[in-house]
Amino acid sequence: MSLNRHAKRRDANENKIIATFVGAGFEVHRLDLPVDLLVMRGGINYLVEVKSDAKAKLTKGQQTFFETCRGQVTCVASVADAEALIAMIDQGDLVPILDFRGQIS
Repeated sequence: MSLNRHAKRRDANENKIIATFVGAGFEVHRLDLPVDLLVMRGGINYLVEVKSDAKAKLTKGQQTFFETCRGQVTCVASVADAEALIAMIDQGDLVPILDFRGQIS
């Protein structure tokens, strides 16, 4: 039995972002911590934090995770951000930590 009695509130744009990844052939799993999504394709896993808009900030825990994660982790705040991430992956680029406008931070 879970001790979490309240469902985590999801960002309103999350379903459209998930649909964008799925439409590009990715498998997507919703997570709660440390980020919102596990996005997979071609045997490679990407951790993706979804934010509601470009002004949203990482929590302290998320910030620490982003600073210490040795995997591929990024943020997206829109379908356009997800499409930009997919384009990078399709080009074979490593996924940088992105700010919410697709700029490398």
